[in-house]
Amino acid sequence: MATKEIPEKISFGILGCIQMFPLAKIVTLLDQGHGLLERFLITVPLCLRPTPTQTKEAKERLSELPPVSYADIGSLLCEKLTPGTEFHFSDEASELINKLDEDFINEINEAISNGHVPPKSKRIDLLVRVSVAIHIITILTTSLLDGVSEELLNITSEIPLSIVEAALYYVDYCENQKAILSAFVMDIVAMVMDSPRTQPSSLAIKLATLLFPGKAVTYRSLRGSGSRSVRGITVQEFETAIDDLKELGKVTQVRVPRSAN
Repeated sequence: MATKEIPEKISFGILGCIQMFPLAKIVTLLDQGHGLLERFLITVPLCLRPTPTQTKEAKERLSELPPVSYADIGSLLCEKLTPGTEFHFSDEASELINKLDEDFINEINEAISNGHVPPKSKRIDLLVRVSVAIHIITILTTSLLDGVSEELLNITSEIPLSIVEAALYYVDYCENQKAILSAFVMDIVAMVMDSPRTQPSSLAIKLATLLFPGKAVTYRSLRGSGSRSVRGITVQEFETAIDDLKELGKVTQVRVPRSAN
């Protein structure tokens, strides 16, 4: 299976995952309660089949526009954006983001005060990132479709309120779909739990001691290299077993200083 290392703080997309089984595996691995799933946006597009009339209208509309491909947008994106490019939100957009952030903080504090599990969400972080992406793509796409030359094309650094509202709609849509999908996956995924491991009996400790390879066996060596069932024994359990087996061998007690390596 091909792998690709993605640098830190770089957004990426997993496209084409349309089968439920691999998608269920991905969601299950991400949803472990440590907030990893909250960092992803999951969307299932509505792949509705167009009618012949809609197809004809779309072709006519596209024929009126200048030819633009995703490759054109990508090359222009790399040309116009340089490392370290900064963007800022307009006053209205900043006010909306701050209000949403404040509402979420109040929701967390209220849950903690009432003894409930606080909500986990990266909504604000996702909103900021998606707003920047939509802002850039919108400028590039509309400029190319309007026939603006590359020399005159300029990506403004200020992100308006309309872009943030569009990003908010998209993020909320994806978050709702992720919640529905996660609930569905949890219904079809079987919970698997290991059987509880009991403390080994005195007989099991004695047997593991006698079967230990080598001429000598210590408490540390038995815990580290003995059978898996006796690796959780205590010093007292080991000493009791050794005392019962002293007639079969020689028992020596050595006190090791704590500072010894």
